[in-house]
Amino acid sequence: MENQNFKDYDYEKDFLNKFEEEKKKYKRPNILICGYTGAGKTSIIQAMLGKDLVPDDMIGHDANPMTQDYDRYENSYIGIWDSKGLEPDKGQDEFVARTKNHIRKVQENENVDEHIHIFWYTISVGVGKVTGTDLKIINSFPKESTLVIISKIDLDRKNRVVEAIKKELINNGISEDKIILTNDESEKGIEELYYKSLEILPEAYKTAFEEAQRIDIEKAVDKVKEKNKEAKAIIGAATVASGSVAANPIPISDSIIITPIQIGMIAGLAALYGLNKEQLQHQALPLVARVVGMLTASSLAKLIPGFGSAVNATVAVFITGALGWFVQNQFEKMAIAKIKGEPAPTIDFDFSVFEEFLKNYKKDKDNK
Repeated sequence: MENQNFKDYDYEKDFLNKFEEEKKKYKRPNILICGYTGAGKTSIIQAMLGKDLVPDDMIGHDANPMTQDYDRYENSYIGIWDSKGLEPDKGQDEFVARTKNHIRKVQENENVDEHIHIFWYTISVGVGKVTGTDLKIINSFPKESTLVIISKIDLDRKNRVVEAIKKELINNGISEDKIILTNDESEKGIEELYYKSLEILPEAYKTAFEEAQRIDIEKAVDKVKEKNKEAKAIIGAATVASGSVAANPIPISDSIIITPIQIGMIAGLAALYGLNKEQLQHQALPLVARVVGMLTASSLAKLIPGFGSAVNATVAVFITGALGWFVQNQFEKMAIAKIKGEPAPTIDFDFSVFEEFLKNYKKDKDNK
């Protein structure tokens, strides 16, 4: 493969295309949350999943719901359908019909990953009762995947309204263990909602939900750290591919043929650690730009003592492997910082830092 084949190589387009392909490998649960305007739906989402998913300025007000029917919020770990515009005595039968139609359309998608996997229905103590509309919508959800949330229970100091709502739900076929009580003063109910949701989620979607939640920060961080095994496989595949390409030494002028392999590796790691659009634009793409210019004689001479005029299999493997672990280290830090609500670290790709990763990678390889 000659270098001229790469003279018009669009590394940015290649990276983004590979990222989109890699992202498809990771299962992401979808949740539908429904209830009257003012029932605390968005507050529940924020308490469970953080304000990054639904910022304060996206919350509507009781008298003026921001949109009608369902809004869609999503990130790399989870998708949320959030009902808007359901108000007492205003077109409720029509809303029920549109909700059923919305669910049917989503569930008819041939890709089960796009289906709704959990249904949350909220009833505010402030309303004081279970309405016919509540029951119609709840009964349109699959029972095994539905949790009913009685919200704002702190408004009912004597617990009479809460018990009346619970009794009405149970009398209408809702299992008591599928009823969750939440309030605005404690996250206790949100924690129960998380564990109940995790329990009923299909197995394939549990890991992403555990990473998305903000109830148990330590568990979410642990899930990120467990990705080290998958990262090792991604990096390993790229080093093997790079070594194969350079099995016969490549003139430095043609060494860019290894670059798409390295870019594919970075795309795989970006998808694994759930980078969002902003992180792709401001962190990953500048890194990719540096990688494109790394395989030059002057750059390699700085990193590899005695480097000649060609890239052999050993050099290709060492450079690709060290690059992979450098990127893994940076992306893992970014993912953990996001979970903890801390500023994301900036990727600083200077040769002195990368050189340390190269030395450590070479040492590990030599000791095996």
